[in-house]
Amino acid sequence: MATSSVHEQSLEVRPKESPEICPASTEPVLRDSPTVISQFSCREYLTSFCPTPDGNVWLCDWRTSTAILINNKSKVLQKIKHKSNIIEISLDPTTGRLWFCCWEERIIYEVFTSSPVSRFTTDANPHSLCVTREGRVVVGTRSKQGYKVVMYTADGQVLHTATVESSGAGAVTFITQCPVTDNIAVVNSKLISGDGNGVINYRRHIIVYNATFEPLVHYRGEGIQAREAVTPDKFVPFRIVYDSKGNIVIADWERKTIELISGDGKYIKTLHTEKTRQGVVGIQKGDILWSRYQLDKDMWGFKLLKYYSD
Repeated sequence: MATSSVHEQSLEVRPKESPEICPASTEPVLRDSPTVISQFSCREYLTSFCPTPDGNVWLCDWRTSTAILINNKSKVLQKIKHKSNIIEISLDPTTGRLWFCCWEERIIYEVFTSSPVSRFTTDANPHSLCVTREGRVVVGTRSKQGYKVVMYTADGQVLHTATVESSGAGAVTFITQCPVTDNIAVVNSKLISGDGNGVINYRRHIIVYNATFEPLVHYRGEGIQAREAVTPDKFVPFRIVYDSKGNIVIADWERKTIELISGDGKYIKTLHTEKTRQGVVGIQKGDILWSRYQLDKDMWGFKLLKYYSD
């Protein structure tokens, strides 16, 4: 159950006067299959990326202490070097600045020009973050005892907290904000077997909260059209992102697909299928979908896809 910390009313995040849950898109706006508008190779290993409005992309590998900005020719435009591992990155949709979180330090950073500036420290180890249009910072934690999603002001005051799991190992692995309703969608990842080293050892599903962290939707793969029934144990959302229509794009790791559902958790269609596991996706301005794909055994790249009709 979501709880709010005690602060002045002026600090509360207020949802816009619009429905809390986005309806499903009408079918005519979707293309029969996505059009590949661009693709390029990228040798950088990455666990997270953020496309910029001008067509570049920030890359991050959680095993390193570096975030890299490249263009669509894989040319490195900027490199942010830090003293400890950067586990996740997010772009402020208003200022365009890069934010990142560090697991061991438990510190959230904002990058000014090329210098990371410490903004605040989290109570638990941060695993994911999302900077909202209102300038709030939503952080997902990872723990062996339980895990949460927390909304902060830019200087670290807690506004809202939702306990995703009160007991048991797991994490909030990814967070995204709806541009239509301001709802927050997260990927919940609970350890169900093994030592936690593999993705398949976790049971994942998607939770949609409103702007004050009241849960609205729990999505576990219902309605996906496939040869075999998509049960919760076969649904492995790795990354999710809202598009401009308020629909949610899902990268399904195990089934190698990119799925599209409405903001209220209704299946729309399978957008794309790859030969290798689908790990990370991103959305650029104009609903250009960035998909990570494998060119050959040792070479990876990006496909930029358009799935809505003009």
